[in-house]
Amino acid sequence: MILMLRNLISVAAVTLAASMAYATTSVTAISIVFSESAPKDSFTITNTGACKAADFSLRIDLASSKGRLIFDTTAKGAGVEVFQPLEITAGEASLASISKVRDGSRDVALELRSLAPGGKIAFTVDVDDTLPRSELGQTRVADSEISGAEIHGKSRDGFELKSAFGDNATAQLKHVPCA
Repeated sequence: MILMLRNLISVAAVTLAASMAYATTSVTAISIVFSESAPKDSFTITNTGACKAADFSLRIDLASSKGRLIFDTTAKGAGVEVFQPLEITAGEASLASISKVRDGSRDVALELRSLAPGGKIAFTVDVDDTLPRSELGQTRVADSEISGAEIHGKSRDGFELKSAFGDNATAQLKHVPCA
């Protein structure tokens, strides 16, 4: 009986310690905003939480977007009229790497080195829709046309998150582990 009681107390102590560790784990949030502009469209990634995100990867996947969006990076290819290659415009020091975006591709992957609270990473690139009849024509993307495009996040320890853009051209990854 005493041995059983000791085992029960030991299990309770381990459970309490694990729950306390989980309760004190800090998380942050990352917001991704798409902005239509001519001739370059932009994506802005902002740490909207209270602690630093580090060693975290993001992938913007346009494949499931309402407008069937693509990246238009060259004059000859899948896009319409104007094209623009990807260019980092803010927060380059916060990036460990960014994938090459090929003309007609639907995704881009970013490896975050470290993104402080309020920190931003931004890049420009041309995005076109592939619908025969779209709200603003194929060279301009309405906010609602990016809805459904997905954001995938993954921490170094394998923790994965997923979100999607809404009609307001914004996506939010919540509960990103802090560094």
